Order: sequence, then structure tokens, then C-alpha cells
Amino acid sequence: MMIQNEKEIIQLIKEDEWMMDILRAVKSLYLPDWWVCAGFVRSKI
Repeated sequence: MMIQNEKEIIQLIKEDEWMMDILRAVKSLYLPDWWVCAGFVRSKI
């Protein structure tokens, strides 16, 4: 699959349960400022 835009990257992440678990866990902490490092997305694509 050749990724051509941001929408396709977002869809890939939404389809990855492990990645979504991480994002949900971080969101549930209600931190005032948080980051998921670039490698999180880069490694996926």
C-alpha cells in the first residue's frame, strides 16, 4: 500500500488496536500536555 495523504495515515492508526490502546490510555490520564513521539507513526508507515 502506498500512503498518499494524512487521511490514510490516520486510518492505518485507527485500524491498529495496539496503537489505539496507547492513545486511549494517554487520553484517559487527562494530562495538560502530552506527546507521542514521531517514531510511533514513522514505525507504522
